[in-house]
Amino acid sequence: MPRGSFNAAPLYGIVRSRHRWVVRLVRDGVRYEKGFSDLAYGSEQAALAHATHWRDQIVRQHRPTPRCVKMMRPRGGSGPIPGVTCELDRQGRVKLWRAKTYVGDGKVLQKTFSIAAHGDAAQRLAIEQRHRQLALVKGLSSVHPAEPLLRASAPSRRALRGLPPPLAAHEVARSSNTSGFPGVVRRARHWTAQTTRNGRWVSQSFRVDRYGEEVALILATWARLDQLAHPGAHGRPEAGRP
Repeated sequence: MPRGSFNAAPLYGIVRSRHRWVVRLVRDGVRYEKGFSDLAYGSEQAALAHATHWRDQIVRQHRPTPRCVKMMRPRGGSGPIPGVTCELDRQGRVKLWRAKTYVGDGKVLQKTFSIAAHGDAAQRLAIEQRHRQLALVKGLSSVHPAEPLLRASAPSRRALRGLPPPLAAHEVARSSNTSGFPGVVRRARHWTAQTTRNGRWVSQSFRVDRYGEEVALILATWARLDQLAHPGAHGRPEAGRP
């Protein structure tokens, strides 16, 4: 989407990436991201339904930062705190301190404290005034126009009813897999069974010129099943060696 614009409300926080939907949200500096592939969830529509449900859970569990908190985050200004600035005279000396806050609906609160009237206390008075102004700032930071309605709506699993559960990683075969069996791949002159077991890579290959194409594929498939039956095995179909 172009900078400064919002995508449609149903796809808030959701983007399409090749053969999957990806949810990306940031809350208070923490990034929440998860992919939902068409292969694992059965179809593009089913993957989107699961992605939307997960997005909704994150939105409800992690509210945006309150506006008053966000306004106090440092932004590189020269004042003692955000929202408090000084004004200099012609000689470069501080003439006054100003507390300024946008409270919403086009309303800006502003008050100055001159050195002539308050002396060294002018800066402290401006800081105290800034905190009083922030107390009048209500609401949460604006993230997406649809989010307030989404947070207020009742959680629902209706969209997931009737959909099959997602496949485990070892059950997913990529479109480039010519064997049709996850974790069994063609490697040069071999059919290879590959799996991760307790964080370590395990593979076994069968030469086509020794066993023939069909038998080598069958042997690799059996080897893959044996690998998956071992405790600690975790399917990692068609992945490269870590």
